[in-house]
Amino acid sequence: MPFFPPVTPPESGGGGSGAIGPGASSSTLGYDEVREPAGKGVRPLYPTAYWRTFNVTAAYTMGEAFNNVRANATGGAFTVTLPSAGLYRGGEVVVMKTDASGNAVTVAAASGDTLWAASGSLAAQYDFIRLIAADDGAGGYGWQQSG
Repeated sequence: MPFFPPVTPPESGGGGSGAIGPGASSSTLGYDEVREPAGKGVRPLYPTAYWRTFNVTAAYTMGEAFNNVRANATGGAFTVTLPSAGLYRGGEVVVMKTDASGNAVTVAAASGDTLWAASGSLAAQYDFIRLIAADDGAGGYGWQQSG
């Protein structure tokens, strides 16, 4: 069995690709990651075994270690970009709009990924989208709506 060294959480300055930027904060209960071989990045050890939540108020690109985003668009509309579905392999993410403003939160797939969903736009308070990283059948990956 290979040994995977501990990974420092992104908000501490190391590890995964989801470093916290302006308008983001983290509230977590657990942190388990593995580093992929050959520069493939970092992914959750058990992507759906627990939820790692981020609260954002501006454009944000999710890292592979985060699977729940609460988006507050009171200050203006913005986009939440999903992590690479190929690195997340079977993982599940949820993005929810938490405010009652008329500003939309748009959910977008990472470059090269497909978003199979009825809509990627969250307009009303508590609108949400739940997505699973899935194989597209042609050697690539995308995000499939699951609820």
